[in-house]
Amino acid sequence: MKLRCPGCLAALHADDEHDHQKTLLQCPECLYIFLAASGQPAPEAAEPGVPEGEATMLTSDFAPEGDARQFQWNVPGASLTIVEGDRQGIHRRLREEQLTIGRRGSDLPLEDKAVSRRHAEIFHRANGWWIRDLASTNGTFLNNQRVTEAELHHLDEIRLGATRILFALASAPGGRLEREDDSGLDRTQGEEGNPQPEYHLPTDRELFLEVMTPPGKGRSHRLEKGRVVIGRAEEADLRLDDQGASRKHALIEIFSRDQFYLSDLASQNGTWLNGIRVRNTRLLNGDLIRVGNTVLKLVVLDLPEK
Repeated sequence: MKLRCPGCLAALHADDEHDHQKTLLQCPECLYIFLAASGQPAPEAAEPGVPEGEATMLTSDFAPEGDARQFQWNVPGASLTIVEGDRQGIHRRLREEQLTIGRRGSDLPLEDKAVSRRHAEIFHRANGWWIRDLASTNGTFLNNQRVTEAELHHLDEIRLGATRILFALASAPGGRLEREDDSGLDRTQGEEGNPQPEYHLPTDRELFLEVMTPPGKGRSHRLEKGRVVIGRAEEADLRLDDQGASRKHALIEIFSRDQFYLSDLASQNGTWLNGIRVRNTRLLNGDLIRVGNTVLKLVVLDLPEK
């Protein structure tokens, strides 16, 4: 299947055996997440300077090979991923028995004026997951059909206002690797009134951010302090020549040799980790961070013993 990434317009290829399915894909160039389906038009000839690549399938009924952290959509259980709308890219695993979707104050808040304050709820019954409209003004749609209450199935599409949400239900036997201390990718450290955290650069490790996209592709920046601000501003610790980045876009904090955290600083275009939009989450070696149009790879090197 040939298609074009909606994020960077790169010409992509997906496994032909999935031509007949809806598939959640990730662009290897910009890490944009999007839903592809059969019948999607093939891209025209690539423009000069526009990369081509192989799209990564993110949603499957089977356990992926390799590092399962790269396939957050495949962890056992149900999940929601916003694939269209102002909060596109937000992914949430369903850990509770009932979750409300609406504007501010809901369990899954949407920045969408066409969505009611309490628009819909997703809940679990003995026979599976269901969705119910909460007397919303503009209605709840499941696979383009307006519903009052309906059962959810793997890869069903939910539409509330201008927001489109993908429901996934994965079952994968065997051991799974999951990001430690992960409570939905939006975990916030500390509370107001807590003392200022202490930063501890490891003495037996060095941390680097490698630039994976032009301009600056191939450059490596060593992290020399425990709090590193990334952005366009002159005062940023890692300054990016990227109009898609905010002046102070994201923050990396180092608390110990194994505790590294990434936080979004209320940026305009969001901070993305391995293709997922995040506010605060733990970092691991090899993670890909997208700030604006720049992709940075975290590299952790162990120093030889003295």
